[in-house]
Amino acid sequence: MTDRADPILLEVMRSRLQAVVDEGALAIERTAVSPIVAEGKDFSTNILDPAAGVLVGGGKVEFKWAVARNIVLATMSRYGATIAPGDVFAGNDPHCGGGNHPQDIEVCRPVFVDGELVGWIAASAHLIDVGGMLFGSWAPDATECFQEAVRLPPVRLFAGGVEQRDIWDLFLNNVRLPRLVEMDVRGLVAGCHVSAAKLEALVRSMGRDEFVATAAAMCDNTERVLRSRIAALADGHYHVDGWAEWGPEQYLLPCSLTVAGDELRFDFTGAPPQVPHFINSKHYIISGQIVSDVRNLIGQDLPYCDGLFRPIEVICPRGTIVDSTPPAPIASAHLDVAMNCTALATQCIQLALAASDDPALPRLLSGPSGQAALANHSWSYRTEHGGIDGFVLSEAFQPGSSAGVDHDGTDLFANIVGTQSVLDFVDIEIIEAWYPLEILEKRADPGTHGAGEFRSGSGCRMSYRVQDGYQLGGAMFGMREVIPIGGLAGGYPGAPTEFSIHRRDGSTDVLSAHASGATLEPGEVFEFRAGSGGGWGDPLHRRPDLVARDVTVSRITATEAASVYGVVVDGGRSTNGDGASGRRGEGAVEVDEAATVALRNVIRRERLDRAVPPVRIPARAESATATGTVPAPLYHGVVQQGRHAISLSSGAVLATAPDHWTDGCAVLEEPRSSASGIPWLQRVYLDPVDATVLFVEAVPVERPRSFTTLPTRWTDAAPR
Repeated sequence: MTDRADPILLEVMRSRLQAVVDEGALAIERTAVSPIVAEGKDFSTNILDPAAGVLVGGGKVEFKWAVARNIVLATMSRYGATIAPGDVFAGNDPHCGGGNHPQDIEVCRPVFVDGELVGWIAASAHLIDVGGMLFGSWAPDATECFQEAVRLPPVRLFAGGVEQRDIWDLFLNNVRLPRLVEMDVRGLVAGCHVSAAKLEALVRSMGRDEFVATAAAMCDNTERVLRSRIAALADGHYHVDGWAEWGPEQYLLPCSLTVAGDELRFDFTGAPPQVPHFINSKHYIISGQIVSDVRNLIGQDLPYCDGLFRPIEVICPRGTIVDSTPPAPIASAHLDVAMNCTALATQCIQLALAASDDPALPRLLSGPSGQAALANHSWSYRTEHGGIDGFVLSEAFQPGSSAGVDHDGTDLFANIVGTQSVLDFVDIEIIEAWYPLEILEKRADPGTHGAGEFRSGSGCRMSYRVQDGYQLGGAMFGMREVIPIGGLAGGYPGAPTEFSIHRRDGSTDVLSAHASGATLEPGEVFEFRAGSGGGWGDPLHRRPDLVARDVTVSRITATEAASVYGVVVDGGRSTNGDGASGRRGEGAVEVDEAATVALRNVIRRERLDRAVPPVRIPARAESATATGTVPAPLYHGVVQQGRHAISLSSGAVLATAPDHWTDGCAVLEEPRSSASGIPWLQRVYLDPVDATVLFVEAVPVERPRSFTTLPTRWTDAAPR
């Protein structure tokens, strides 16, 4: 790493790079046509160095920034010394130099100054269709990548500034809306051209050598600071299991994190072989998403650049669901498996943060991103002129975030800690002008999901009716249909993702999250509910006035306030589930404090009555306190004192090293099921004395405990 950089010059250059990439993004927004790009902002831009190291990212979708490296590396490998000024390349195949998935086409162009390569501009956007067996190129019935889309390795769209019309024609001949797709691709090319011209001007103004040295220093400084924060984490091993879903099929995703000095290693060894469903992912996709979310947790103030990637290793075994090979279908390579893996990685980081007490660490403690609970879907139809049209709504990308250590989650936004929105909402008027729909509802979904001392946010709940004269055919590609995202520190799991059709005869069909061949007739209503992250802390610790506020604004009912939070409002006059005064939203409600204290005590007693006693009785508390050691954090609400894990709530000794601290908890298992009837299990770990909830996990039926936290000082405390 280099120390050579004037700090003022470095910050000026970083700001100018951000402006350059943002101007390219603005050009894309102004020249693209389809609503998901021009209105929903599902695109990104990047500046990379000559070796494909990321220098800056722009646009709304941060997860696209890291995968830009893949298209540039593949382009350099494929074309080598023949790359010349004026070249523009494009690719979309994740198996062969593409981006997040085939619908995200990546466009890149080299930037030369005085004949020398000084960097790359890359841009990516979601195209409404890239061919394959189903409109939108998400085909739940596809079993091979060959069925999903036209697959482009890096190819030249322009050679030396000359448009390669044969390549354009070959690509556009294989998509359903060629004119629309072409305009969106040309928007990406325009964005690259704008950023390239401004990057060239920046390099000339600084001088090439000064630019290269300052850019290297920016990356090195970012690496240095990130390493210092990783070094403050408690060394050790942390593990969380998760599952990718395909209807009743559940695929284990085991994530193990090793914190060793100033480096992180995430290991997904044990993931199942690739499957004949479009959820297979790639190593570079998962790695890039993990780096982005690690930054959001402990390095949000750091530039998004190559320095972030150096201290982080991600292991994804080849030929598995986390790093598939052809012919594995891959239309959702960035969603089901990848986003679940990213959520697991951040949960592992949270375990390490919970076991760390270094005050230098950013205390940005929150649950995993809600992005693993999207409600994506696409519909297509015949227009009045007989052509085909269709859409993917950005609103389906708006889940609720997990809660944080001192803050409720955010509605319609995946992360409580994040640099930007994922996608923008599209105005209802624009949706109705483009498509044969009447929007009936668009709001944050009410309910008790993600309950906790601090509750999660809510995902988008939206419904729309099909206009007369149209029949829609659709495919679902949502996530978290069955097993919701878990909470932290005793917070409860979030909301699942749900799809349903309200038929004209009054019946309702519940759709699978990967349903294919769904149909909507004129007058029928489609409804989706995006899921959410989990809560933070025991719901019985939530301030009663905050619960009353949620009742007042119709987020929850009075009955839900009592059953979940143990809070009695308005003297308990309303118990019918319709609101504080018998109707939702009728004025502010007040808390009956005495009744609330009594009800919460009853709920605590009932928890222990229903729970299974601890599986192992640890040493007596006296042996822990007699050591005189200073307590160190082990998990939220649990400390290590000598060889013992102790609950801060009651002082109960839970375990002796190296046993799992939950061995001394009372365990309450509560069967649950999805809207489509698939069972899962909510497992609650309780303080065995006062019934405080210490941890809640959501797992498939009959699955064992899903997490392990083993800081080195805990395992070293075991008798030898």
